[in-house]
Amino acid sequence: MRKFTGTALFVMIVFPAMAYANIFGDIAGGIGDWIINNAISSIITMVFMIIGALWGGTKWGKIAMKSKVPIQELSDVWKEVHEARKPTSDGGKTITAKEYDKILAEVEDAVKKTLEAIKT
Repeated sequence: MRKFTGTALFVMIVFPAMAYANIFGDIAGGIGDWIINNAISSIITMVFMIIGALWGGTKWGKIAMKSKVPIQELSDVWKEVHEARKPTSDGGKTITAKEYDKILAEVEDAVKKTLEAIKT
């Protein structure tokens, strides 16, 4: 079990960090983009599944579960910023007004979801 845990931690933390830092270069293709678009959301979901399973019935667990939606919304903001700063985007590495509006819309959604989570 201990060896599996170490391998799982390596795969879940070190490999995505290396891919995001573009250590693999062009060999891996767009693996950094795939990680940002898909794996981050999956990791967030897995973390909250574990929290729900182990501490879901406790007061702390219920508070932690309320924070899942705002965290996912913040990851959407991060995705929009990442897309806007790509060299292949409309404005290149600079953010255009259209891209800025998309980012602002995601920020508004994140704030709304955060306020809804706080109210309940």
